Amino acid sequence: MLGAFDFQHQMNDAAFAELQRAFRALGSVGPGDSTKLRGVGHRFAELQRAHIMAEERALFPLAARTLSPEILVRVGDEMAARRR
Repeated sequence: MLGAFDFQHQMNDAAFAELQRAFRALGSVGPGDSTKLRGVGHRFAELQRAHIMAEERALFPLAARTLSPEILVRVGDEMAARRR
């Protein structure tokens, strides 16, 4: 399970980087920019949605049952730091 979540994180990070590039290029390439941005944004949103659902349904309940409160706080802190 952790390998799958790690892979999802890599895919989400790559999709976010693509979204940033598309946003930065908006208006500098041509009239199709907004269409590309919408497509890239949709892909990123779908990847995020699927990942969050998997975490909520599988990983977080398992973690809540098996990890100590102190470890759960550290995990939460690490997750938050990754998105800063």
